[in-house]
Amino acid sequence: MPNESPQTIIFIHGGNTYASYDEYIQHLTNVPVDTETLFRKKWRHTLGEVLGDGYAVLSPHMPNKDNARYLEWSIWFEKYLPLIPKDIIVIGHSLGGLFLSKYLSEHTIDKTIRGLFLVCPPFNADSNDSYNLVDFSLSPEKLAHISNQAQSIFHYHSTDDPIVPYAESQKYRAALGGSHFIHRALQGRGHIWGEEFPEIIDDIKSL
Repeated sequence: MPNESPQTIIFIHGGNTYASYDEYIQHLTNVPVDTETLFRKKWRHTLGEVLGDGYAVLSPHMPNKDNARYLEWSIWFEKYLPLIPKDIIVIGHSLGGLFLSKYLSEHTIDKTIRGLFLVCPPFNADSNDSYNLVDFSLSPEKLAHISNQAQSIFHYHSTDDPIVPYAESQKYRAALGGSHFIHRALQGRGHIWGEEFPEIIDDIKSL
């Protein structure tokens, strides 16, 4: 796209939620530092570089990601919407994917969403007692509104995800499935934190 403006991509990172402040403090006290991945680049860090000059990636730092609240994320997200072009691609990883799903199911934004990319997002907490989604929980009856806004929806989940059960992906398929919904079942990729993510690169470039 040498003679065109770069395609804008909005990337929303993941985060953690806790039912109470005490649970959050307990987590901070007990969780070890992940030294294995501390200095490793993740695919989201190199997304713009790998995609090339035809794309511009905006990745806002969402508030209090280690003890996230949907209302706070919504307020911050809405500050960015007037600053970006009308034609966008949106990507959400983990809790970021759930945030985008909830927000787009409850709001109509004044943008053309060429593609919505959901990377191993939780759907609700019914199938996993290890996390509490607090006010991020979805209202399934509202999810059809996402399909009315996104021209294409891509969903990725690895069957060995240790954080968000793969069963959550089936709920998204049931709620959003259709001709414009593409599900990619991956294997051996965990929570998709690796340095390379060729599937999403190919899908973005296919739009």
